[in-house]
Amino acid sequence: VQQVMTEPDLAQRVADGPNGAVRYLAVNSQRIPDQRCRQALAYAMNKRKFRSVFGGSLLGELATVMIPPNLQAHGDTDPYGTLEFPEGQPDRALDILEQAEADGAPCFEDPITFSFPDDAQITRLANVVIESFQQIGVQVTPVPIAPGSYFGEVLGSRHGDFHLNWTGWVPDWPSGSAVIPPLFDGCDPCAGTYNLSYLNDERVNDLIDAAFAEPDEDRANQLWAELDVLVQEMAVAIPLMYNDGLRMHGRATHQDHSPG
Repeated sequence: VQQVMTEPDLAQRVADGPNGAVRYLAVNSQRIPDQRCRQALAYAMNKRKFRSVFGGSLLGELATVMIPPNLQAHGDTDPYGTLEFPEGQPDRALDILEQAEADGAPCFEDPITFSFPDDAQITRLANVVIESFQQIGVQVTPVPIAPGSYFGEVLGSRHGDFHLNWTGWVPDWPSGSAVIPPLFDGCDPCAGTYNLSYLNDERVNDLIDAAFAEPDEDRANQLWAELDVLVQEMAVAIPLMYNDGLRMHGRATHQDHSPG
């Protein structure tokens, strides 16, 4: 990628831009029920290093919320200060953990489990996640799962088993309704759905119903953006990157079909 994008004769043959995907960590709200504990993880995450290991800024932007920027429902908000502090805010995370402990609700006395596909590149990225949380004293037990059966297990046979799940999402149509409901609409027990945050919150459920019922498109987009902020305040998902797609076409050729 670096070679192609730094050589003008190659770069001019590349089409690039956001593909609508968001890479994120699904935080199991049932296994980590205290919102403060989840927020500490969100503040601790080193997204700059994650993107660097992924391949750098050519392959995407740092994510701040779950609805990607190429959708009208995307809100220009940054609840955890990602753009100002791309390497995370471990000091702030530690303050949150200390306050929880002072209130008699210690967050992470035991290691938390983190599932991800057992792939070499993903493992390197998973290590960034683990290192980010270790910086604030949170021990993570990695649970690599065969790539071919990963989603079959975390969405089915082993649903709810892990504190954190590696995942990503691409909306099927250009609306917040293709992001928030499939990932955060209330469910019990959630098996077979993509709600890997295991969220069933009355406020979220009611706002989803209101957004679906809203006939005005601009107002509906605003409601989806408000839901996105609420989901971030609850820290049930940690958005990491908005992925860009890079596509390179072949060199044009000219064939001489003149007689002789």
